[in-house]
Amino acid sequence: GLCGWISFDETHQANEKLIHTMTDRQNADAAGSILYESSPYCALATVAMNNRGYVYKDEYGMVAIFGYLRIIEAKLKHLVHVKGIANALFDLYLKKGERILDYLSGPFSLVIVLKHEKKALLAIDRMGIGTLSYNYTHKLLSFAEKSTVLTELAQSQADFDRQALFNYMYFRNVPSPSSMFKSYQRLLPGCYIELSGNALTHGQYWQAKFQREHEKLTLSLLRDEFYTLLRSSIQQEFQAKPLGVLLNGGIDSSAITGILGEFSTTPVRTYS
Repeated sequence: GLCGWISFDETHQANEKLIHTMTDRQNADAAGSILYESSPYCALATVAMNNRGYVYKDEYGMVAIFGYLRIIEAKLKHLVHVKGIANALFDLYLKKGERILDYLSGPFSLVIVLKHEKKALLAIDRMGIGTLSYNYTHKLLSFAEKSTVLTELAQSQADFDRQALFNYMYFRNVPSPSSMFKSYQRLLPGCYIELSGNALTHGQYWQAKFQREHEKLTLSLLRDEFYTLLRSSIQQEFQAKPLGVLLNGGIDSSAITGILGEFSTTPVRTYS
């Protein structure tokens, strides 16, 4: 996962110990390769397997990506090819602000920090496959894949939330944006937070829409459209990373396995 801290206040600057504390805890929960960069105002890290983590720092700022981020806009793809993913994100964030997220897809969690502008953007993907918990206290923004990582920080007061415990016992989960701790929150799917100076704002960049015009289409057209979308989605995932399928006896896992077999030159890895 992704973890780190950001503060544009001199009180917390150059505290590199924080990032090591966070990566040690995150690596204990889910072992992987650690990548990190630190600066006087920020430290970012990823703990990942299979090249799922990316951390970059230069004179403009810092970028950290966890997951499989994809670019869905042709001009930005060209910019990434010319400048690299980090500099492309820097440029687009300066021009578009949080609307940069409209051009991104795939499962990811993302942090972009602009040094001179004293701005930072944190976001997760549209379906919430990537996760980020965060805490903003005393002008220090700390964040991690799981809120348990944040409890390791001396600056974070982990007050237990009794309502969250009730929700877990009743619903068998704690609905986002809440967590088991009062001062920690989680990003919802398609949402972001932005730190500008010492001001933290929240926003939503994507929401699923129900389009009634599909009611006018015939069953055969809808079937063909669904199969095309399903096949292209599986192909994208197959090209991005190694895949396996958990077979549970249903039609969905069987269909995915069958389509996956069309793209693979070796037998599909399946489990049951």
